[in-house]
Amino acid sequence: MSAARKRPATRDRRITRAMLGGVGGAVAGGLITVIFSVLAQQHPTSFNRGLALGGAVALPVSLLVMVLAGYREMDEYGRRLHQQAAAVGFLTLMATSGVLAMVEGHGYGRLPFWALYVAGMLGYAAAVIWLSVRGRQS
Repeated sequence: MSAARKRPATRDRRITRAMLGGVGGAVAGGLITVIFSVLAQQHPTSFNRGLALGGAVALPVSLLVMVLAGYREMDEYGRRLHQQAAAVGFLTLMATSGVLAMVEGHGYGRLPFWALYVAGMLGYAAAVIWLSVRGRQS
């Protein structure tokens, strides 16, 4: 046997490797958004505003690519876990948007649209963590 033979990557390593591309895109999109948002406030040119908007759009798109790339590498258990977590995240998003619509309808102010995005992502992340811990205990 040769020492140069590589061991096959474990499932967790394959998923991590697949998702790292999305993390890089999310970090780049976040940095572009922050830098050009600050520049757009100081020097409101269409170039600065356009790059700030482009970075803001790239952030959730890169997160979507990251999750889909990881999902494709998962086994049946991992896919089922993420499907359940996506359902919980969607339910969290719908409940939050319903509450915000009622609050806004009664004239108690307006929350920014990004609050819905954050609520949905936090619901998804909390569900992934909870389902993963629950799955390890059984």
